[in-house]
Amino acid sequence: MNRRIISVIGILVIVALMCCSCQDVPKEEPEKEQKEYKVVIIYPDPMDMWEDVTSGAKKAHAEILNAYPDVSFDLKVFRSEDATMRSFYEIFCREEANGTDGFCLVMPRDLTWDEEIGDSGWSYWIEMNNEIETFVGQGGHVVTLGIDQVDPSRFEVDAKLHYFAAPSRECFVGSDNTLFGRKQAEKAIEIQGGNAKIIFRGGAYRNPENILRRSGIHEVMEENRGSGAELVDGYCSSPPYGHQYPWNEHPYIGSENGTGYDPKIQPTQHGSELDIDIEMFEDEWSYLNDRDLANTVIGVSFATNYICDVWKGRGWYDSDTNKDHIAILAEDSPDVIEAVKERLITCTLIEDRFEWGYQGVKLMYEMISEGFSPEQDHIYTPTYMIDLSNVYDLES
Repeated sequence: MNRRIISVIGILVIVALMCCSCQDVPKEEPEKEQKEYKVVIIYPDPMDMWEDVTSGAKKAHAEILNAYPDVSFDLKVFRSEDATMRSFYEIFCREEANGTDGFCLVMPRDLTWDEEIGDSGWSYWIEMNNEIETFVGQGGHVVTLGIDQVDPSRFEVDAKLHYFAAPSRECFVGSDNTLFGRKQAEKAIEIQGGNAKIIFRGGAYRNPENILRRSGIHEVMEENRGSGAELVDGYCSSPPYGHQYPWNEHPYIGSENGTGYDPKIQPTQHGSELDIDIEMFEDEWSYLNDRDLANTVIGVSFATNYICDVWKGRGWYDSDTNKDHIAILAEDSPDVIEAVKERLITCTLIEDRFEWGYQGVKLMYEMISEGFSPEQDHIYTPTYMIDLSNVYDLES
């Protein structure tokens, strides 16, 4: 073999070795920047009812971390321990300053006029709305859970009240409270037909949930006008179904034929609804029912407990023949569920608070990670009618 061939072979071997050594050197990939997000949930009080919301939020949080392992997603939950508007506002401002990307807020309902801060509670609510508007304007995100704003133009109400200050939230996740009222009224008419004489009992008169639920009742009564069904209660009614009375001017209170209420008990100067106790409700119901002025009560909020107590104390049980004392409630407390099992009450509507937290956190993550506001104004979560046919399946 001549030297020229040997030289060519040598050159080829060297080139081959160089190529192999080049392939063995791994290419350096640029480090991925870890994305970091922080979401805060704030509740208006320390009540246990919010545990389901927290459970749903934590499940959504875990699913997001599992699906996106390269993302740092911090979820914090805070409660207004002293149940004041001031405390709620201070938590929001503190966490906003701590670099929060998005808030899921269960807006306070009845906390503005508290004894500690009096009228200044209204100013805290205004400041809260201003902070939310500024936060969203600077690229932050806000979703309300369970309790939402009410448009005062739809109702004959005082628009200055804190319930109607509309925070600049981007979406509401929670129950359709108008549908709640509709379902309750429809059930009453299904049972009683044209003989339905309905009263409504609930929490604060101007509570946004109650306003929307009453509006649902009014819709159904309008649709059934001329059937004979009546909404007879001043607490719930507005023209053309009746009149809204200040509590101490209700025609069944303080009159000669009244029910014996203590005339010294008055609403607060701010117009908050009087907390009706069991004895007062029992007297009122007896007065109306004995005169064939009412045969059905639609109850929500704390009213459900004293309705159950009165029904149990009087031995009024739901049956095909008992159409004089029908109770249609909206609560999922153990006492109410037990009352359904005992046939004390006809049925109760319940909310899926787990879905508030689950869907709220899922939506919030999409908003902060993709930088958009949802097209829909609200996401309604399921509601369920619980009666004797399905109450024992409730846990499943």
